[in-house]
Amino acid sequence: MRFYKKVICMLLLCTSIFIHQDAFASSPIEVFSIDEEKVVFQTESTAKAEDVAKELLTSVDGLVTKINPLPSSGLLVKIHFSEPYHVHNYWFDADVTQAVFVYEEDNPSSVMLINQEGQSVFFTMNRSTLDLFDAIYYEPGTS
Repeated sequence: MRFYKKVICMLLLCTSIFIHQDAFASSPIEVFSIDEEKVVFQTESTAKAEDVAKELLTSVDGLVTKINPLPSSGLLVKIHFSEPYHVHNYWFDADVTQAVFVYEEDNPSSVMLINQEGQSVFFTMNRSTLDLFDAIYYEPGTS
């Protein structure tokens, strides 16, 4: 009887470990084409890609003031952070779980930050998202 209790305890422990790991598994990075209205590229998230995304977030230089912050053409790059990332600037001070970078050729880049409550805010950036494309090995215009 004692042996069965140990086996059951071990099974429960192993199951909880696997469930815990899956809960924190990273979500893939997706590149969505606004023109084609579909995901055109998907890859696993990496520490390098997250670092580049975090670095881009330091280049936020203003709020997007357009009524429709999404362009009529271009690409969106959605990245989930493996752990909430704290963003602090003049306009925003919160932990974010994901960011959607907006790439439109010949126009400044922007980003939508999504906090832990699912609220989103659009910002302009003074850097291009091309660094992020390099980190995920995707070239805009290849879809």
